[in-house]
Amino acid sequence: MKYILFVVLFYISWSIDAQIIESDTIQLNDILISNKKPKIKRTRTRSFCLSYEHLLFKPQFITLIDKFPPAYLHSVTFNFNNMVDRDIFPDIEKYPVITEDTKLEVLFYDANPDGTPGKPLANNKTFTVKKDFQGAMKIDLSPLYIKTNGKFFIGLKRDIQPPAYFRSFEVDFCCHTGKYISYIRKSDNDSWVKNESIHSTAPKMTVEVAVYK
Repeated sequence: MKYILFVVLFYISWSIDAQIIESDTIQLNDILISNKKPKIKRTRTRSFCLSYEHLLFKPQFITLIDKFPPAYLHSVTFNFNNMVDRDIFPDIEKYPVITEDTKLEVLFYDANPDGTPGKPLANNKTFTVKKDFQGAMKIDLSPLYIKTNGKFFIGLKRDIQPPAYFRSFEVDFCCHTGKYISYIRKSDNDSWVKNESIHSTAPKMTVEVAVYK
């Protein structure tokens, strides 16, 4: 009787432990994620002045981020269409205004040891900027479970190119700073080229990662 009672108690204890272990982790495509609340870390690109890009001549633009420990990408925030209301171009009204929403993709690339873009970390994240949108837009990356070693490239891609210059869609950029390393290219078939422009050194953005312990 004591032996049977011991076996029953052992089985109950084992079942409870198994449930606790199972509730602590999620297995997703060979990625082990803790259910415990992660610590969110963030970094921002900054400069004393702002510029902008239409992503017409630089349709793919990525910037090196190297401020984090190994973690999962949590979110990225870009800023759009803030220059149109700034009184810096006296002849800005002569340019035509785009009347359609703008489709963009967030790019994710690993960083090679020499600081150049490596392999893609994940498929691109597609999103849309409405034609009348202005301000900061936060893109949630947590469902993608993109793991980084703390050093990676992130940026934007604009697929559909307007036939002429349009002033209504703009991405806010940092300018006149040598703090950031960025690369550009025109298409997926082209090689990455280091961005040498001092007027657009990196998108004005906030990058957040989730650190699981």
